[in-house]
Amino acid sequence: MKGTDGKYHVDGKLVIAGKEEMRRLVSMAIPLFRAGGSCRKIVILPASRYKHGSCCNDRNQCMNILERGYAKWMEDDLLETRVTIRNWCRMKNIQHFDVVRFDDLLVTSGDIPGYLREEQI
Repeated sequence: MKGTDGKYHVDGKLVIAGKEEMRRLVSMAIPLFRAGGSCRKIVILPASRYKHGSCCNDRNQCMNILERGYAKWMEDDLLETRVTIRNWCRMKNIQHFDVVRFDDLLVTSGDIPGYLREEQI
């Protein structure tokens, strides 16, 4: 939720959408992917925005950031999301697609396909 300060805030615990929610979202996009035919499609995962710091100093915001293993939990869940999206697209016979972490687009050392790295440079 965007606050009056212009920043986005996370009320309560930060959560990442689960497998079923990801499948639902990808299913909604299937007609768009199919309309792309043989063109390359890129699915960009959300950024790990609050991995190292909360949205603000309010203890009711991003409440789980101080939990042990929080950063690893976020990385693991985003990886699982990536795998879920890839598998669902393959199961739906979507061709010529990549699932890319937004964070990897911000630095050239990320695990991104060569053609994207060239575009980035």
